[in-house]
Amino acid sequence: GAAAFLMAFVPASAYAKGIDDWLSKSAVSSSYGSLAAEIRSYAAELRQLNLSENLLLMRLEEAANKKVPPALLQSSLRSDMGFIRIAAQSLKSRSLYPTKERDATKSVEKALLLLRAGIGRAELEAAMDASLAKAGPKGKETAVVSRAYSALATAASAGASYKLSEPSRRALAAYLISSDLSEKKFDSALAELARRVQAGESPDTAAASMARGGSEGKNEGKASAPKDKDASGGKPEDPGKPDSPGKSDDTGKPGDAGKQDNPGNPGNPGKK
Repeated sequence: GAAAFLMAFVPASAYAKGIDDWLSKSAVSSSYGSLAAEIRSYAAELRQLNLSENLLLMRLEEAANKKVPPALLQSSLRSDMGFIRIAAQSLKSRSLYPTKERDATKSVEKALLLLRAGIGRAELEAAMDASLAKAGPKGKETAVVSRAYSALATAASAGASYKLSEPSRRALAAYLISSDLSEKKFDSALAELARRVQAGESPDTAAASMARGGSEGKNEGKASAPKDKDASGGKPEDPGKPDSPGKSDDTGKPGDAGKQDNPGNPGNPGKK
């Protein structure tokens, strides 16, 4: 589910040594010496962003252990740096970028995970905007980012399992963010999506229907919009009852969306 998706990435703090130490290893120097200048320039860029250079060390250590060819490592590093820049710019432009290096690194790590898994910049920023709107002017930055990341992780997991289109992933994430569900219950949307698909709906149709908050949602335990009234215009639902989109334990079947490092996908997305 979404939680496993976000936790699949090894935290950067697990890598204690710096890039210079890594490059000084004889085996590394002989294999990747031609990339040393480029790698050091990336490390300097990370420091300017107040990010730990360990973000790169995760990829470097993995490459060395697997004896990845230099050209492939170079391509991976360039891709990661592109994602890191997107994450940093998206967070900074919304005043969501943590001031402490440790917190900023964790936040960017999680965005890196999502971007590696196929979430696009537009999806990432739309989720941040939706979460900001949900939280209101008094919302805490860490909570805003955490909700956006959790919803995107759920959407990415659903997308990987059911081949959802980008618009469907975005709609699903927006629905989750705007709902009254806690982040811990976001996986219930995966169970509901699985139920609908098993009932014969196409994945994209099911996701769109869930995002609209189908008229039968509440009565059948579906993940539906929390503010819906009875379709006949009658008595609204009991406001004391929390939104209950199905069994949160049963995630249907979706697997992790992008396991790899899943960027080296990191810890609690909104950790203070």
